[in-house]
Amino acid sequence: RQSKMKVSPPNVMVTKATPEDVKRMDDAISASLTAAQQEEYESFRAEEKANALEAVANRELSNLQSMTTLSPEQKDQAFAVFSEIASRESMLPVLDPAKEAEAIQEAVAARWADRQDALKAILTPEQMALYQQAGNPFGRGTGG
Repeated sequence: RQSKMKVSPPNVMVTKATPEDVKRMDDAISASLTAAQQEEYESFRAEEKANALEAVANRELSNLQSMTTLSPEQKDQAFAVFSEIASRESMLPVLDPAKEAEAIQEAVAARWADRQDALKAILTPEQMALYQQAGNPFGRGTGG
């Protein structure tokens, strides 16, 4: 009789890099680059950040458009609002759910209120009602 051994993969927990981790990584990369490469790297990082912020704004605009029909002007205005909010929020510290649950709940509520306030000048009352009826997209377990 032969027995089969089951081998399971090790437990791996994926974590988000802290700002300190990112700084250490950037410092290590910078230390290995020439001055010209450093300039190119900084340009690359700026472009990478701009692309990420644009993707966030586009995702939020798509979410809004799935709830209501927007005029071309409203789309442009909402995209500008979402872009500005994404840029501002990208500067916020990363919170640890295990240690800062209350702060995260407050941040989720603040994010939702910020968007509603910003969209009041853009959306009609009917459109705003549909947006609000959909509820806070950041409180749905996605982490926002």
